Amino acid sequence: MKFKFSNLKNNSYIYIFFFLYFLIGLLIYKDYGLSFDEEVHRENGFISLKYIFDFFNISYDFSNVTQLISGEIPEITNDWRKTYGVAFDLPMAALEILIGFNDTRDVYIFRHLMTFLIFFLSTICFFYLLKLNYKSNILCIICVLFLILSPRIFAQSFYNSRDIVFLSLIIFTSYFSLKSLHQDKIKYIILSALFASLATNTRILGCYLPVLTIFFYFLNCNHYSILKKTLKFSFIYIFFFSFFLFISWPYLWENPIGNFVGALSEFSKYPYNPYILYLGDYIKANFVPWHYFFVWFLISTPIIFTILIIVGLFYVFKVLLLNFIKISEKNSFLLWKNNNEMNEIFVLFIFLVPISLVIFLNSTLYTGWRHLYFIYPFLIFISGKGISVLISLSNKILKKLIYLTIFIQIFFVINFLILNHPVQAVYFNSFSKKMVKDLFFYDYWGVGNKVTLNKLLSSNKYKEPITISASSFTDLNKTKLIMEKKDRDRFVYLGIDKSKADFIFTNYYYNLPPKTDIKYSIPSNYESILKLEIGGLVINEIFKKK
Repeated sequence: MKFKFSNLKNNSYIYIFFFLYFLIGLLIYKDYGLSFDEEVHRENGFISLKYIFDFFNISYDFSNVTQLISGEIPEITNDWRKTYGVAFDLPMAALEILIGFNDTRDVYIFRHLMTFLIFFLSTICFFYLLKLNYKSNILCIICVLFLILSPRIFAQSFYNSRDIVFLSLIIFTSYFSLKSLHQDKIKYIILSALFASLATNTRILGCYLPVLTIFFYFLNCNHYSILKKTLKFSFIYIFFFSFFLFISWPYLWENPIGNFVGALSEFSKYPYNPYILYLGDYIKANFVPWHYFFVWFLISTPIIFTILIIVGLFYVFKVLLLNFIKISEKNSFLLWKNNNEMNEIFVLFIFLVPISLVIFLNSTLYTGWRHLYFIYPFLIFISGKGISVLISLSNKILKKLIYLTIFIQIFFVINFLILNHPVQAVYFNSFSKKMVKDLFFYDYWGVGNKVTLNKLLSSNKYKEPITISASSFTDLNKTKLIMEKKDRDRFVYLGIDKSKADFIFTNYYYNLPPKTDIKYSIPSNYESILKLEIGGLVINEIFKKK
C-alpha cells in the first residue's frame, strides 16, 4: 500500500478527503463518554501485562495502576476474562505505564484516540481493498464514506476498542489475503498471517479468515502443477499465523493448544447472559432468534446503503451460481473467471461464514449487532458492485439520479451525526425510527450518560453535591471516570438506593425485565426534569424529587 506522490495532482481530492476525516477525528475524540465495557477491557490489558512481568520475573509496582482501576489486578488463570484477546488492551496497558497517566480521564481519552487511529488507518486500507475491484476513485471514496458515516460505526470508532478494532484488523487481513491470492509473494502471506493473528487475538472468531484464505489458495489451484506451490504457501501461512498468535497472546504461552481450544469453545456461548429487549420482548442473550442480526442491521443502517448492498449481493450471488453451474473438467476456471470475480466471492464468504456460524451455533448476542460489525465493510464492498452495475445499466439521466440519491442519503446521515453528537450510535433509519419505540434498548452502553449529567450540573440550580440514584442497569461512577475532575465531586452516586436521592437517573437499559424488579421503578414523588432525546426516542432521563 504505497501512495504514488507523482500522481498527487490528479488524486489530490483523495488525500484531502482522508486528511479532513483525520482532522475531524482529532477535533471530536475527546467528546465521547465512557462505554460500559471500557473499564473491563482496560483491566484485561493489565491482567496480561502482570502475567508477562511474573512470567519473566520482572518486579513492578502496580499500585498506581490499581488505584486507577479500584482493586487488585487478578491472576490471569482465575479471571473470567482469561479467554479475551489482548491485541489492543495489552499494548494500551504498556503505553499507559510508559506515558505515566495519573488520571482516568486522560487514560480513557487516550484509548479513544488510539481506537480512532486504528480505524482511520483501516479506512485507508479499505480504499485500497476497493481499488482491487473498482477503477473509479470516486466510487471507492463513496464506499469509504458508507463505512465511515454509518452512525453506529462512526460513533463507536472512538470508544469501542473491541468490535471496531476487530473490524479494522479484518480489513487489513482481507486486503493482504487477496494480494497473496493475486500475486505469489511471501510478504503478502506473512502480512495476512500477522493481521489475522491480531484479529484472532482480539476476537477468537478471527481465526476463520486464515482458514478461508487457505481454502481459496486451493480453489485457485486449477492445475496439478501448482499444487506443490499452494501447499508451500499454506504451510507458510499456518506457521506465521500460529507464531504471531502465540507470541502476542500470553494466555496461550503455558498451554497453546488447550487454551486456544478453550477460548474457541466460548465463541458461541459467552458466560455473560443478560436479558435483552428484542422486538418488545425480554429474552436471554443466548436464545436470540436466527433473524436477530438481520432485523438489527435493517433498522440501524441507512436505507440507501442497505438497498445498494442488496443489489450488489444479488449480482455477486448470480455470478457465483452461474460459474458453479458451468464447472467442468474442460473449464480453465472454477468459481471465477478473473481476479475481480474472485475478490467478490472471497468477500461474500467473509460475510456468509460468520453469519452461518452465529445462526448454526445459536451464538450469544447482545447490545445490537456489534459482535458482527466486522462484516459491514465487506457488505459495503459488495454495495460498490451494486452501484457499478446500476450505473452501467442506466442512461445519463438515471446515472445522475442514482448519484443524487446517494449524496442525499449521505447528506442526511451527516446531518444526523452533527445534530446528535456525541451519541450518534443511537441511530435508527428513517424507515424504522417510528416503529422501534419500546421494542429495543437504545443507549445500552451508557455513552450518553455524560451528556445528560453535564447538562444537569451546568444548570447550577441545585445545592451540591447532588445525590443521585439509578433506575436502570447503569453505573454513574463509571461515567465519573471520564468527566472533568472539577465535576466528579459535584454529585454523589447512590446506586439503586433511592431513599436519600434527590434525583433519579435512567437510561432505560435493564439486565432483568423491569416489571419483575421493583428497583427499576420510578417513585411517584419524582418528576421528570431533563431528557436526552434522539429522533423522538428518549435515550435517558433525570427525575427530581418533588
